[in-house]
Amino acid sequence: TILPPVAAFEGVPVDFDGTATDKDGSVVLYEWDFEDDGTWDFSSGSSAMTTHLYPAAGTYVAKLRVTDDDGAIGLDAVTVEVVSVPDAIFVSTTGGAANPGTFLLPLNTIAGGIAQAGVAGKDLVIVATGTYNESPAFADGISVEGGYDPVTWSPPDPGEYASVLVGLNPANATGISTSTTLSGLEFVATSATGSGTNSIALISTNSTSSLQFTACRFEAGNGGGGIIGTDGFDGPNGSAGLNGGPGQCDSNPPGSGGAGGSGVCP
Repeated sequence: TILPPVAAFEGVPVDFDGTATDKDGSVVLYEWDFEDDGTWDFSSGSSAMTTHLYPAAGTYVAKLRVTDDDGAIGLDAVTVEVVSVPDAIFVSTTGGAANPGTFLLPLNTIAGGIAQAGVAGKDLVIVATGTYNESPAFADGISVEGGYDPVTWSPPDPGEYASVLVGLNPANATGISTSTTLSGLEFVATSATGSGTNSIALISTNSTSSLQFTACRFEAGNGGGGIIGTDGFDGPNGSAGLNGGPGQCDSNPPGSGGAGGSGVCP
């Protein structure tokens, strides 16, 4: 039986293990042939657990042979895809600030990885999945790829990110004019707290199209409430009023006059 292939880096020990059972007895010998060249490189009477280092990139077949107490033999095999270690600085949440940034001893911050890449003259920082509470400043000519497996350092599957929680201080990419790619990174900002302030995940200024974003995600929070406005200007004077109506006496209307008298003209 050929098992699904496993990935490994050249010059890095690979863990091997296997189990076997015997219905009418017991397994008494485990053997590994790591290159499938007919030479059994490892043997144990109790376990198939061991490690092996492949010195060069390539495709190998590792074969496991088990023998029971009656001399019966069982075989299994696995394909090992060995690749060259990327020429990069490595970052993982399980790393350390004083580490050199190798994949065996990664750094623990993206900002630290970018700084170390500049010192070491490398143009790539590889970041494992996980949550990073920081606001990195990306550098011209240093690409950052996130979402890698923190154990095997295999490339990310779609939808896998290194999450960068920037809080209220956005990440920034300023003055990028040399080929620089940011990929597999998720930038998350918190909601603004001050009146009239913004929530921004990343700011890019004074950069050219040499800055490329691939499979990245940006999430801003809510902006701050609006600032209270100032009082308005006084309005203009009103127009003149109309003439008043007829007056009244003590609020009573005037009475009617009496009837005229009669007389004879002389």
